[in-house]
Amino acid sequence: MVNRLLVYICCFFFTIRISAQEALSADTLVHRLWKQTQLYPREKIYARTDRPVYVAGDTLRFSVQVVNFISHRPEGASRYAYAELYKEDSLVCRIKVRGDTLGVMPGYIPLDKDLSPGMYQLRAYTRYSAFQKEPSVFTRPLLVLSYKYSGVNHGRPGYTGAGHGTGEDNAGYTVNFYPEGGHGVAGAPCRFGFEAVHNNGSAGEVTGYVVDSRRDTLSRFATMHDGMGEFSFTPRPGEAYEAVCINNYGLEKVFTLPPAVTGSFALRVDAGEDAFRVSLVRDSLPPDAPSRFQLLVLQRGFPLYADAWDGGPRVFPKSAFREGMLHFLLLDKGHIVSERPAFVLPAEKKIECLVAGKTGGRDSQGPTRIELVLQDEDGRPINGVASIAVTREGDFLPDSTITIQTELLLTPDLQGEVRDPGWYFRNAGVPVGREAMDLLVRVRGWRRYEIEPAMQGEYDEPDVLPEVSARVSGRVLDRKGAGVQNCVVTLAAPGTGILEQAVSREDGRFVFTGFEIPEGTRFVVSAKTATGRENVYLVLDEVPSWFEGVPAPLAASGKPHGDHLESGQWQGYRNRTLEKLAREETMRDIFLEEVEVRAPRKTYNTEYEQQAGTVITEERIKQSGLPNLQMVLRALVGIGGLWSPLLVFDGVPVYDSGSADFFLNYLPVEAIGQIDIIKGPHAVGYFNGKHNMIVAVSTKRGGKGGAYYAKTNTGYITPMGYQQPVEVYAPAPRVNKEPDVPLPDLRSVLYWQPRLPVREGRASIDFYPPVDAPVSVVIEGVTREGDTFRGHCSFAY
Repeated sequence: MVNRLLVYICCFFFTIRISAQEALSADTLVHRLWKQTQLYPREKIYARTDRPVYVAGDTLRFSVQVVNFISHRPEGASRYAYAELYKEDSLVCRIKVRGDTLGVMPGYIPLDKDLSPGMYQLRAYTRYSAFQKEPSVFTRPLLVLSYKYSGVNHGRPGYTGAGHGTGEDNAGYTVNFYPEGGHGVAGAPCRFGFEAVHNNGSAGEVTGYVVDSRRDTLSRFATMHDGMGEFSFTPRPGEAYEAVCINNYGLEKVFTLPPAVTGSFALRVDAGEDAFRVSLVRDSLPPDAPSRFQLLVLQRGFPLYADAWDGGPRVFPKSAFREGMLHFLLLDKGHIVSERPAFVLPAEKKIECLVAGKTGGRDSQGPTRIELVLQDEDGRPINGVASIAVTREGDFLPDSTITIQTELLLTPDLQGEVRDPGWYFRNAGVPVGREAMDLLVRVRGWRRYEIEPAMQGEYDEPDVLPEVSARVSGRVLDRKGAGVQNCVVTLAAPGTGILEQAVSREDGRFVFTGFEIPEGTRFVVSAKTATGRENVYLVLDEVPSWFEGVPAPLAASGKPHGDHLESGQWQGYRNRTLEKLAREETMRDIFLEEVEVRAPRKTYNTEYEQQAGTVITEERIKQSGLPNLQMVLRALVGIGGLWSPLLVFDGVPVYDSGSADFFLNYLPVEAIGQIDIIKGPHAVGYFNGKHNMIVAVSTKRGGKGGAYYAKTNTGYITPMGYQQPVEVYAPAPRVNKEPDVPLPDLRSVLYWQPRLPVREGRASIDFYPPVDAPVSVVIEGVTREGDTFRGHCSFAY
């Protein structure tokens, strides 16, 4: 049987040739399913933060990890991801982050001091992942505490956790039943999973029994974990069955079981510690079973195994599969008639944190180094990428509910919300944990991708391609508002060297792509007709319309970590953070002796006017009647001929001659607010100090961002650029100038690295540990082969 398991393609998955059958040969089936995965590669998203709880006024640091949907290798076709902070259904902020070859996209969100306390959601996605047929939009709940001292609940504002409702809420409940393989088979022993849910959505505890129409008891059951349990019995043809349930409040309810189907077939999978045993649930086996039946095994849509099946038991070693969800499918004459999800738990990785001592010696004031040793289950060194957070122990409990393993391996393949998905991984080493995981995937598991069209040779392809560059778009319209075709549109960004041209389509629309820009980059866009006339005007797309199509955020639920959120838990962390923020503010304040000034204050319209020898005002420009900036400068200041001064556009120096020529000839004078001419020694202090004359042009818009245009052929836009994050956060403790008076160490996050390369099983970090508390280290990542790993350790230095 091991020889029949398919070898991994390109060191990943593999397939084998299997004997053909009449309906659809196994070779053809495997090829078509493989082809679909190649035509429509997908992404999966995970995001981690440096901590689960924040105080308004602090900074939220995060790392977005993009992996291949099938292999889980750290890669991404998308160049950018988007991170959003939501309070309920209200968007607080949205930023764009840029990735590397390993799909890591770090970023940060400064939290305003006036942010209301409560539960928030951090969402992360790429444009490509958000518009996949089954979107991948990651969501992590976060708690934000108030910046103010009074009237704050230090627990979880507005939260009612699963299983924490009132007795009245929990008294009402329902129980759903799930026959293994999708349906019961009349005349054959069948296994049923069930899930009890209270009216408030929390898991319920029930006991009960199954009765037939004569009220004979056939089986008894009780919940095992999180409202779920199972029972078995043999349904008779044409008989109806009911489940009598009693919850822990004594409320009895009767539920009708799904009817068993006569003459049908279903899959049964027994998950042992090391292997899956697959068998056929049937009343009788048809004589032509080998020519009718096929057994198909998929993992995240990729075909791992296909073979004609005579209905006899087959055993699949778990070691032959990758970690995560599997789907066993029974095909009858090419049609899917039964399906059974199963789960392969990740092999435990060995992660050691070794304190190597201070980098400059034990008595130095330098940071402490931690050496990390990472090995797989066979002792081989790991290569991959990780994020790591070092925090003051006691301030936060490590988030073991939402982890890289729960979000890449489990929850995307489950229906509905699981209260604590991390529980199944934390208890993977004991039988009850493995049994509960198998029960969970039987009850909640689903195949989030369609394979039926691909089996018939009908393939799906993406409607939206991965985003690999920035984009500026809009339309060119005539005075009546109709689109104008074949207009030449010019795009320029001072100081970046970007100077591009495009031609408008039939509807007047134009698009610029193929460049990258950091946030705050401002463009000037102008359009002329094919004959060079300027009697058109621009409409620029300020906010991309595609954001409206991203799946809406769900209601905030689920705890930021485990079951440890009681009132007052965050008091120490919050007070220390508030004191830290207050001290940082105080350090920026300088108090001078009060001085009374009676002279009138001189005000300046621009930052350059005070040093300018010549100021050309908006009124003077308007009175000149001149059509462009070059003629204004030549006529009013005498600057002309070969261009030698440094042109500064809304505070940004324009060093390249192409962009300078564009502004001189195409910037509409009606958009200019003021021109300041700075000469001689006053100019030396600006920028690189190599120019003896600066021409500073300030527009009426003033570089405020967004799209700006009147009904002219020129517009200004600051599209959404990528954030340039600080890669490593490693704050040093404050040191008092008086050594006998130590300052309190107010740090909670001691180190954060969103992208930590792991090479040959080794990585190291340098940070400043506190002297008065132990530290907690949490590392999460993915190997280059696509296996997840997570480790946690604590120590005092």
